[in-house]
Amino acid sequence: MGQFEHYAYSSWCISLKYGVDTPDHGEHEKGYQFDIGLFITGGQNKQGINYRSSEYDFATTEKLVKMLQSNPNVTRIIFNDPKITGSKIARDKPGGTTHDNHLHVEWDDGCQ
Repeated sequence: MGQFEHYAYSSWCISLKYGVDTPDHGEHEKGYQFDIGLFITGGQNKQGINYRSSEYDFATTEKLVKMLQSNPNVTRIIFNDPKITGSKIARDKPGGTTHDNHLHVEWDDGCQ
């Protein structure tokens, strides 16, 4: 990830290559979706925090989102922090909190 090589980050719920029904997850069934945990102050990436947490590192998360949005293969990023903006940003439905604590990233590399 270039500019993020000195950061520890985690991802989870990565789709299987050709997609598969995942009854415990409403997405990640198409083979091109993954989740990335949020950064906290100090350059770590941690599950269990959300964008309202005091240790949430907005600046680093914003840099990552900008980098992802600049990739033409990234088609959508679902994340609820209202300060993170861009043409590829989507939010949960009103009242939803599923994407308060991670970035849900979708891409299309033309191979699907």
